[in-house]
Amino acid sequence: MKIFDFIKENTRNYKPTEIYCYGPSTTSFEYVFPNWCEVLRYGLKTALEEYFDDYNQINWNLFVHNMGLDGAVSSELLERFNSLVLSKNPDVVFISASTNDFCYDLPLKDMRENMFKIISASLEAGAYTIFFTMVPSINEKHNNKYAKYLKEEIAITEEFSDNERFIFVNMFDIFPKELLEKSYTYIEEIENPVVSIESGAIDYVHYNRYGNAVVAKIFLKEIFGVEFDHNKFLNDINDETIKYPRF
Repeated sequence: MKIFDFIKENTRNYKPTEIYCYGPSTTSFEYVFPNWCEVLRYGLKTALEEYFDDYNQINWNLFVHNMGLDGAVSSELLERFNSLVLSKNPDVVFISASTNDFCYDLPLKDMRENMFKIISASLEAGAYTIFFTMVPSINEKHNNKYAKYLKEEIAITEEFSDNERFIFVNMFDIFPKELLEKSYTYIEEIENPVVSIESGAIDYVHYNRYGNAVVAKIFLKEIFGVEFDHNKFLNDINDETIKYPRF
């Protein structure tokens, strides 16, 4: 069953769909309002309105939980995966884990083994599992450093290609390059030696609210088949006269 059909069937039967987003700070985005996990929830709920008249049927039966862990590397994400995600009986799990591994120059072999175990555990638990790569940076040196990790991530996906509950989204290739400059505007207030970002410089690792909306747009389209206009959505949430943002 396709993932959006699965969600519709759950909603039709008044059964909750539990979606978990798991990864490092590029998942948590605790300082971004709304971040891509929140936008994803809004987009899915609004898309369901086409099929159901009862607002509560939708609102009470679709949940998106942001379980991002700032600064975590893949081994730490693996260590806490069961307690933070699998123990909650998730229906859908979004997974990203290599960002800090390559920032710390951790071994490729270890990253691959950790990611394989996380994805395998999610699939064995019966969850639809979405594995996605890093969004490209405006810093080419950062992108070039990531290249060998991206290659390993793509190789990992090949081991799960026959599983109908596994979905791979290569955000590094899909994210529109012409939108990158607009997506990275945050100024780093404190020096970040891990990725060599000085105080006062642009944070080229964490994208802003605009970038988060674009990420949500890609997920909604590629995974759920839901159209989403990120510009209209962002314009509406900035308009204090509009109660329900449109997209």
